Amino acid sequence: KKFSSAPGAFTLNFAIETKVELPTCYYQVHSRSQIPHCEAGAFFVSFSLQDDLTKSPIGFRTVTISTQTNVDEWLGLSKENYNEKKKIVEEFILSEFDYAFPELHGANKLYPLSGTPDTFEFYTHRKNGFVGGIPHSIHSSLLFMTPNVTPFHNLYMVGDTVFPGQGTPAVVLGALNVVKRILS
Repeated sequence: KKFSSAPGAFTLNFAIETKVELPTCYYQVHSRSQIPHCEAGAFFVSFSLQDDLTKSPIGFRTVTISTQTNVDEWLGLSKENYNEKKKIVEEFILSEFDYAFPELHGANKLYPLSGTPDTFEFYTHRKNGFVGGIPHSIHSSLLFMTPNVTPFHNLYMVGDTVFPGQGTPAVVLGALNVVKRILS
């Protein structure tokens, strides 16, 4: 109730048939223009390791792409409008992916699956599909964050909603605060 907004995510996952060696598995791609229906002009790309046979067979790699989007962009849409908007974003990102990785252009992309804030809400039950925790700002100060303690004996809150910030650092720092509280 204290924090009524947070970022959402648009994700795209697929398998790609390639034997191309890449210098790393992790990239931030700055697109040539703003991503439609998203807040960003960039997206993150992660490739599975070439020899990780738990994620894909020999000659293939899995690709995970994510960017931020405003959850309001996805609320209250008809199924037709939702699917149309999702397709526009997906096609834009795939085009920018091909531009950023010319060595992979034309490689066979299999099983593309995209996710929106609706997807995150369905699977995580987070309000409106919010992801990444509560960003620290003047309006969401450290003093007003959800506390680690609960009214229940030996039950504590951890994760990216009890420490300001996003992703792994917020989750880890939130957990460390709980550990300190328990041990003191």
